[in-house]
Amino acid sequence: MLGFNKLINQWFKEELEKIKKVDKKNIRPITVIDIDTLILYQDYFKDGKLKLHKLIDEYHSYTDLSIKVTTKEAVIDKLLSFPSYVSMKHAINSPPKMFRDLGTSIIEQV
Repeated sequence: MLGFNKLINQWFKEELEKIKKVDKKNIRPITVIDIDTLILYQDYFKDGKLKLHKLIDEYHSYTDLSIKVTTKEAVIDKLLSFPSYVSMKHAINSPPKMFRDLGTSIIEQV
């Protein structure tokens, strides 16, 4: 959902400000990732073609609201969901191996 991660992080930052005895320099932004994205990209994570922690860092850099933008499209980009960002940067042309294997086993049974 457009802007959902930003909204969650705004609430998270407000709550962090209430806690005085926490070293905040090591606290990372919250990233909501749906299970579908993890399943879709599982082969890429497993073989090391993509690193989840790097994708998350890239996502937060790309959607950083402190960097000023001037167009409507750029504003929308700042509000992208994590799955939208990942699919924009790393489009996948085939389903994960587990789904290909499942399809093959179903065809073999017919």
